[in-house]
Amino acid sequence: MTGSETTTANGETRTRRPTGLNGSTLLKSGTVVALTVALAIGAVFRFPASVVVLWDAGGEPVVVLSTQVAVASVLVGQVSLLGVFAIAPRVPTIGERVAPFRDAYQWTAFALVSLGLLVLATIVAWNSGLQFGGGQPLLTRVGALVAAVLLYSGAKALPALEQNRLVGIRSPWTMADETVWSQTHEHAVPFFKTAAAIAVLAAAAPSEIVALALIVAPLLSVLGYLYYYSYRLYDG
Repeated sequence: MTGSETTTANGETRTRRPTGLNGSTLLKSGTVVALTVALAIGAVFRFPASVVVLWDAGGEPVVVLSTQVAVASVLVGQVSLLGVFAIAPRVPTIGERVAPFRDAYQWTAFALVSLGLLVLATIVAWNSGLQFGGGQPLLTRVGALVAAVLLYSGAKALPALEQNRLVGIRSPWTMADETVWSQTHEHAVPFFKTAAAIAVLAAAAPSEIVALALIVAPLLSVLGYLYYYSYRLYDG
C-alpha cells in the first residue's frame, strides 16, 4: 500500500500514507494471539494451582505465580503491545515518523507479539518437565531475542532512514555527504541481519557473559566497519 490521494479545499492534492498495522500483519498477529489463548487455556487445565515463570541459570525456580495470573499477564502484555502498534501511528506526529519505515514497523509488531507466544510456550514446557537452565535464566534469553528483533528491524529500516543528527550511522563522512549516508545505510543491511542472527544464538549461550558478548561484539564490529566504509566512500 502506498497511500491514497485526497484533494484539499484549495485544490492541492496530497497523498495520505496508510497508518497503523496492515491487514496481513493484523491477521498474522491475531493468529498468534489465538494460539497463545489456546495454550493459556491448556496451561490452566494442566497446572490448576501455580507455575514457575522465572528460573535461574541453574534451572532453579525464582518466581512462582498462580497459573491464571501467569497466563493473563502474558496475554495482557501481548494484546496491549499489539494495540499500541495498531493505534500509535494514527496519532499524526507518530504516523508521520513511522510511515517511511512501514515494512520494518509491521515486522517488529508481529515479531514482538510472537515472542509472547514463545515465552508462554517456554513456561509451559518448563513446568511440564523440560526443566532447563543451560547457564542462563529465562529473562536473559528473552532479552537476547528482543535484541535480535530490534537489530533485524533496524536492518529493515536503515535504507529508508534520511540523514539526521539523532539516529543512524553518523560518521563525519555520512554527515557531510547525503550520498555517502544513503550508500552506507544500504550497505549496512546484511551486516545488521547477521548481527540479529547471532543475537538469536545468544539466547542459547552457555552463560550470560557469553550471551552478552554475542550481542555486543558483533554490533560493535559492524559499527566499526561501517564507520571505516563511510570514510572509504567519501575519500573516493
